[in-house]
Amino acid sequence: MSEQDIQRASLLARVNFPIYCIKSISERHILIGGGGGMAKTGISNPFEIYELTYDPVTNTARATLATHFDVGANAIMNMCVIPSSKYLFELACGGMQGMCHIYDVKFRFKNGLTTNHHDDHSNDQNNSSSNYLRRRHMSLSSQNSIEDIEENIEEYHGPTVEIKNKLKTDSDIHHNDNQDGDKKNSVPNTIPDYIFDFDLKESFQTDFHSDEPYQKLIKYSLNANMVFSAGADGHIGFWQLPNYKLLTRLKAHENEIDDIDIHPSGRHLASVSRDGRSLIWNINNYKLVTSLEHSQVIPKPTNKEKLSIFTNAKYLPRLCRYSIVEGDENNVRLFVALNSRAKLDSYICKWTIQKDQYYMQKIISAGDVPLFAMAISDDGRFLAVGKQTGDIDVFIAFSLQRCYQFSQAHNIFVTGIEFLSTTQASLELVGGDVDAALVSVSVDNRIVLHKIPKRATLGFFGSFLFFVLFILFIYVTMNYFDL
Repeated sequence: MSEQDIQRASLLARVNFPIYCIKSISERHILIGGGGGMAKTGISNPFEIYELTYDPVTNTARATLATHFDVGANAIMNMCVIPSSKYLFELACGGMQGMCHIYDVKFRFKNGLTTNHHDDHSNDQNNSSSNYLRRRHMSLSSQNSIEDIEENIEEYHGPTVEIKNKLKTDSDIHHNDNQDGDKKNSVPNTIPDYIFDFDLKESFQTDFHSDEPYQKLIKYSLNANMVFSAGADGHIGFWQLPNYKLLTRLKAHENEIDDIDIHPSGRHLASVSRDGRSLIWNINNYKLVTSLEHSQVIPKPTNKEKLSIFTNAKYLPRLCRYSIVEGDENNVRLFVALNSRAKLDSYICKWTIQKDQYYMQKIISAGDVPLFAMAISDDGRFLAVGKQTGDIDVFIAFSLQRCYQFSQAHNIFVTGIEFLSTTQASLELVGGDVDAALVSVSVDNRIVLHKIPKRATLGFFGSFLFFVLFILFIYVTMNYFDL
């Protein structure tokens, strides 16, 4: 691995359970969720909260476990944070069996008392579970059967693992674990003197699929003051806060819903499904606003072999995200990721919105690997995608120009990515001199930090020199033509 790669990515933590989701809950804390599922193989189903601190020796962030909380029998497949204050929030989460669980999460000091939350890693409860993935494709674009994916995951969590990629061992990536003897000069990994308490508030069913109910998505909107659920039965649930009152269950799609996102204003909800449709819904009256047509704008491959495949191939929307434009809350765009079952390029489409009308502005190829995760920075400047092969790509949202790429950051498909806050305090934790930072997770048990380097600029002296040369060029040109 090159020195440049080491400076751009670092292994924050390695846990002992598959990770399915991640959220940034403050400028210096991240929350992850996952687990083994229902089979009793000793793999727990926990939440973990990590504190990020700056390490001056490595000039990047390090992660220290602040809280480990085991939820019981079911893995956390998705979650959303409903903030009350800086360190007080509600957490909606769910997954298998179509259930949503609401937790009150509170920050408190330990008051000198010793807690054993670190021991939970080695002393998993008997009712915790195995490497279970529900028996359906994780993505329509996946070339492997779910049985193949399950075998891969079992291999990664097995006792004799031999991973052959860029992150083959922890030493192959910039690793911030001071327990390694090589980092003797690093700042000590101090255990936080506080903890986050998780208290189960209520549970309710959100998905009613006849064969296998599964809550795949849960999203929160501040301006709509609602939580939205979606999953295997093709319905979207509208839940009014603060009491989680069900307002309606909208029959949005004929097949499983892969992703939803909410317009920053709280007016619209975008949904994409395995039925091949990308739809926009009015949150106030639950009516369809428009259907986005992608197939007509996908460029034909120039390669003859791919062109023959393209003729009969079908592209399906997999991910969707709304984003403000460079901090302007009145200017919003929508990004949709398209995958194909065939071995063809995946695409990212950018839609502009004017008076509730959606117009395709740009479409770009994201490579020939299916996209599994997507995130937008809080200032709207960057879009990140995680791929089936474990790659992470970051694009400038305005132009969709790739500005960061890290191949095989994970050993298997990426399950979640999250940008850290773009505040100065947050970016200083990762060493500063970056435009943004994001964290990726996967079922390979790893939490990886990515730093997006500042884009090169001319600076004051460069701009001044350019201006002088430009004036000189004008003078020489005019003199040559006797003007």
